[in-house]
Amino acid sequence: YRMANTIPTLKLGRDALDAGVRRFIFVSSIGVNGTETFGSPYKSSDLVAPHSPYAVSKYEAEVGLNSLFQGTDSELVILRPPLIYGVDAPGNFAIIKNLVEKGLPIPVGGISNKRSFIALDNFISLVVVCMSHPKAANKTLLISDGYDLSTSDFVRLIGLLISKKPYLVRASPKIMRFLLYLIGKNKIAQSLLGDLQIYSQDTFELLDWTPVFNPFVVLSKT
Repeated sequence: YRMANTIPTLKLGRDALDAGVRRFIFVSSIGVNGTETFGSPYKSSDLVAPHSPYAVSKYEAEVGLNSLFQGTDSELVILRPPLIYGVDAPGNFAIIKNLVEKGLPIPVGGISNKRSFIALDNFISLVVVCMSHPKAANKTLLISDGYDLSTSDFVRLIGLLISKKPYLVRASPKIMRFLLYLIGKNKIAQSLLGDLQIYSQDTFELLDWTPVFNPFVVLSKT
């Protein structure tokens, strides 16, 4: 992960400084803050707590960039997004999309957790704003859609985006978590059943920005 996320990022940062780049935007990860919330959303003022090698490599890149850009004429903006979703998004989104497309049962119908996501359109819009907004300079910003969804609602949203109704099956979250832990799938249990909330309202206010895509508007049409 350091070879993929830390070392190349710092090399690019040094090259950007040598080239006189005025503003450098680094896309980090909300994983730098942690993997799960318990009633209180992550805030930009929180202490970091990266728990995975991926998140650690992202945080090390943040620390290195802050050191590189400190005292220079170039500005640094660090963004910490949650899962970025869109029709052709990779990762966990692609896995869920594949299940929905194949009409396979997805046992998340009874899950009522709260997780923050960010749509690709919102992410791009925020990056564009951060390219020139004076108040974004030298800030670390937590970003999201500004709306929290349960895992079951998120699967429904994916179905709406690809025009395919998901086959949701109700299952006990406690039993699912136990079974996933039993087979060593702790991370999957956290992703499907746990909360991961982000307070990004201060980012919206700082940048005078509102989401261009509202997932609740799409879900309300069903």
